[in-house]
Amino acid sequence: MNQENIKLKEVKKSCGAVRKVAVILTIILIVGCVASAIGSIAIFSMGNEFDTIVQEAEEKGVIDEGSIGKSKGLIKIDSFDIENIETDSAWLREKLDEAPMSIIYGSYTITVSIIMAVLAVVMSIISKSFKIMEEEDSPFTDKVIKRMTITMIILSVIIGCTAGTGFGILMGFMTWAVYTILDYGKVLQIQSDETL
Repeated sequence: MNQENIKLKEVKKSCGAVRKVAVILTIILIVGCVASAIGSIAIFSMGNEFDTIVQEAEEKGVIDEGSIGKSKGLIKIDSFDIENIETDSAWLREKLDEAPMSIIYGSYTITVSIIMAVLAVVMSIISKSFKIMEEEDSPFTDKVIKRMTITMIILSVIIGCTAGTGFGILMGFMTWAVYTILDYGKVLQIQSDETL
């Protein structure tokens, strides 16, 4: 077996490993998405009962000063002034007045569910991209380059929307760099094939 075939086998093996991890993460994210969606539905449906439970938990010190999540700086419930939320919906205004904690916590968990759904889609795209790389005779085909570029563009947009514009821009430049590397590899592959 020549050196090129050994290296190609290593590339396919690493792509297979990434694909498997991406599939596992996709499954975990789907389960988390469904659990968060069910949780948000339960919180919304509990209404006043949920607010009473939260207030009792705050009094006992189980929940720290109305914060969502373990991080104190994540979202402060106390920083939301329900009276300042403007809405034309009489139903929503009534719910905000009756059970504000239910609305805020429910909205938070549904947001988490949506984020997990988007990440599950991204992981699925990554998995499919690496499957293509695993199945191709070379990692430098147009099909692979196109799929990897599209995947990284999607990741750049998601990172830009969630982690911040700076990280999104950085990811955009990384996408461009990976594209140029893969394109250069394609040129070298063509030259190598022509010399054989």
